[in-house]
Amino acid sequence: MRRRGSTWPASHDTALKTAIEKGCTFTQASAVLKDLFGIVYSRSAVGGRASRLKIRADKVVTREKALRSLEIARASRPPARHPPRKKPMPKPVQPTFIAEPTTGLRSVDVKTRDITIYELTDQTCRWPRGERPPYTYCGCPVWETSPYCAEHEGLARSPGTRGEQMATRGLARVE
Repeated sequence: MRRRGSTWPASHDTALKTAIEKGCTFTQASAVLKDLFGIVYSRSAVGGRASRLKIRADKVVTREKALRSLEIARASRPPARHPPRKKPMPKPVQPTFIAEPTTGLRSVDVKTRDITIYELTDQTCRWPRGERPPYTYCGCPVWETSPYCAEHEGLARSPGTRGEQMATRGLARVE
């Protein structure tokens, strides 16, 4: 089914015909149309329109001839109302790294058993002890369903946001 009517303005059709007659390829003709009218047509759209208008591009186009026609079309274009601004490139900021002293592992005053990984069971606290080998673990009895003892459970779980704290206490507002 064919569409009736033209979606291209007549001025675009004449500019397309002129560009192809001067030896432009379809890609170059689309660039000429963009420069003249500010509307972007794809190479395929230009080729299809040229075919529907029965404009033949049988000539062998040399690169120099095509570039010359493109320069002519660009020269006839009116100057831009607002020339593009050249934004200064920001200077890259060099990051400064400050070495912070290590505070060591968080710990509580708990008498630990200092067991190895091979001695861990599902009933012993898995809180790591020490920063260098040999690594040991707390080894105290675990608290409820936690992998840690009661003292280390308090260190492992943050108190959370105020809303989370209220929700755990049953004070959360239900809307």
